[in-house]
Amino acid sequence: MMINNIAIEIEGVDKAGKDTIGPYITTITNYAYSVNCRGALTQVVYNDKFGRNHDYVMLYKPLVVFLDVSNDDHKIRCAINHEPKINVDKDRAAYYRYIEEFEKLGITVLKFNTSEKTPMQIAKEVNEYLKTTKVEDYLMTEPITIKPLGFYSKEDLKSEDVFYEFKSEEN
Repeated sequence: MMINNIAIEIEGVDKAGKDTIGPYITTITNYAYSVNCRGALTQVVYNDKFGRNHDYVMLYKPLVVFLDVSNDDHKIRCAINHEPKINVDKDRAAYYRYIEEFEKLGITVLKFNTSEKTPMQIAKEVNEYLKTTKVEDYLMTEPITIKPLGFYSKEDLKSEDVFYEFKSEEN
């Protein structure tokens, strides 16, 4: 079997299971692929969410494994892990909106709900997909640019407990 060294990026809202699923995929595929928890999709969503206003230039096409979670499950996971409150519905909507952009650009996104499938089931499905995918689907002829969509407003962040903005004392 020939391995196409596709970059696999595990994406999703907070507490969807990214750090759990990543090692499952790595193990199930016998460490044959580069697996990254949080990649380009999270970068563009958070770019929008926190008003960074950067254009992101992608030099590669990843295989995106997007994880979602039910709201009830999300509440429990956040409580168990002492996570700060976020607007999970807005974040989920933003991920799906940017997924549309990624798919228009020819980036493959596999979608799973971790409230409905176990890490083992998801890893096995990803592995089966990898066995049949073609390397040509992951080659780029030129870089692609993803611009912020302006999906978030200040109001969307009002109820959140966390805001990832660094302000130096010099500013």
